[in-house]
Amino acid sequence: MRDDRRYSSASISDYVHWVMRDKLGFTEREIKDYQYLVSALTDVEFVWNHPMDENRAYDGLELRSDFEYETGEYLDSSSGLMPKCTVFEMLAALSIRCEEQLMYNPSLGNRTSKWFFEMLDNLGLDKDSRVDDKIAEDIVSGDAFPLKNSRIKQKNEQIWKQLSAYLRENYLDD
Repeated sequence: MRDDRRYSSASISDYVHWVMRDKLGFTEREIKDYQYLVSALTDVEFVWNHPMDENRAYDGLELRSDFEYETGEYLDSSSGLMPKCTVFEMLAALSIRCEEQLMYNPSLGNRTSKWFFEMLDNLGLDKDSRVDDKIAEDIVSGDAFPLKNSRIKQKNEQIWKQLSAYLRENYLDD
């Protein structure tokens, strides 16, 4: 059981800033520039079609536990964070997994933010983009990982396989 005397309640902005800085490796300038977009992505629930994509939602939610453990702050209902995984959390967690499990290369440094920004770019999002619930559908449809040479429909594949195919096609030499 957690001793709440050691913990303090955190706001959604504290949590999102921590994910951007500590997990994704954003610079303070990037945090400021992408604050609006990330805030919008935090307001959209990540909804999946493929049964295996539930794992991506769990990865995103795991960031909350990491935050609480690493900062000593907790996210409760007053934080403003929706109870389910957000699109921002799923993309952040996927970027982290991409770097740590698929694309880790110490000679190139930590590229977690690169993967996050590349997914945003593939989705047609920049720091000034407006976001609606359609973005969640774009992600599960394979728009985050467009392929030039594919014989299968990305939307029929789980997100992890979409990402793997995209990386093979675009970063085989890394």
